[in-house]
Amino acid sequence: MVRNKGFSLLEMLVAVCILSAAIILLVNGFGENLHFLGIAKDYTTAIFLAREKMVELENSQKLENIKREGDFSSPYNNFHWKISIFPGENNRYFLVRVKVSFTRLGLKREVVLDNVLLSPKLLKNK
Repeated sequence: MVRNKGFSLLEMLVAVCILSAAIILLVNGFGENLHFLGIAKDYTTAIFLAREKMVELENSQKLENIKREGDFSSPYNNFHWKISIFPGENNRYFLVRVKVSFTRLGLKREVVLDNVLLSPKLLKNK
């Protein structure tokens, strides 16, 4: 009786199918990771842009009860900002909210920073 020391065609087909399925799962996983990496990058950018707007307000010499909004310039055209300032007791402090929103794959996402700022008039008197 002669024995073949090799794989049959059926065994090779099964092995190739298993290998193909594994490769498809890996490639699909990489695609999802890239998607989530893009979202994380946009959230990080939104946080830095919101912090930039907050610093502008902290350095401002005039705070008042306002609501403003606008878009960031290039290369951040996809990001939109909204500022709300509410005066506190006797205008001694102000509640400041900076909201930065962006759209990724058709979904609107946003980052919100809240802060309490002392009135610039109080800071000058000290």
